[in-house]
Amino acid sequence: MNPQLNKIFSKLAKAEKTELKSEKVELGLVDDLKKQKKKIDGLGKKFNRAIDNFNNSLAMARKDYAPVQAEFQDFANQVEKYNQQGQKYLSAIKELGLNPKDQREYSENDYKAILGMFKGDFERASNMMKGIKR
Repeated sequence: MNPQLNKIFSKLAKAEKTELKSEKVELGLVDDLKKQKKKIDGLGKKFNRAIDNFNNSLAMARKDYAPVQAEFQDFANQVEKYNQQGQKYLSAIKELGLNPKDQREYSENDYKAILGMFKGDFERASNMMKGIKR
């Protein structure tokens, strides 16, 4: 065979190999994309189920919020009423010329301690209600 033909055939063989290699690379990239899409599809389904569960829980919490809000408001009203009655009681004791701190039953210190406890409970409940409302 002619040496020039050998060169031509040699160059043609190399050219074909190069084309095949690029096609293999492209096919490999397509396979990688398909695998990644499959993973994302699976994660998307899990994510959608998690969102559905969360939305269901949120709907139940919202449904339960109204009675909790009503109880909280009643509690707040009763604490305020206790405070008003306590102030009237202390004023009446003072008008009688007695020392509110010396009373055997319901001294001023007793009243303030109980009011402080109620106000602490109110603050905790109030913070909880703010957190639920968000």
